[in-house]
Amino acid sequence: MARPQRGTGQDGASNDGTGVDANRAIVGLLALAVADREERLVRGDSSRPDSKFPARRSEAVLADAGLSTTEIARVTGKDYAVVQGLVRRDREAREARKKSSRVTAATPQEGA
Repeated sequence: MARPQRGTGQDGASNDGTGVDANRAIVGLLALAVADREERLVRGDSSRPDSKFPARRSEAVLADAGLSTTEIARVTGKDYAVVQGLVRRDREAREARKKSSRVTAATPQEGA
């Protein structure tokens, strides 16, 4: 059985700094699993096309888990600028939903 060359992982992957750190990758994968579960619970049925809760993009979940835009681009295989735009739009949409829910909560309800 051949031993891996010095500077490579057990799977033969390079450790030259071009990949994502294993700990960060695990954190990202866990964040994706948690986000998927939360979204399914909130919606009840994740396949409903009329859901008022749009599914979060994987890129946004990975960014919230602490991965950099460069790391997310490597993991997803997408261009850096595309990932940056997706993350920015997700954050803007979430902020708009937060503001909207605050306004709705502050508005007196009919019959109250």
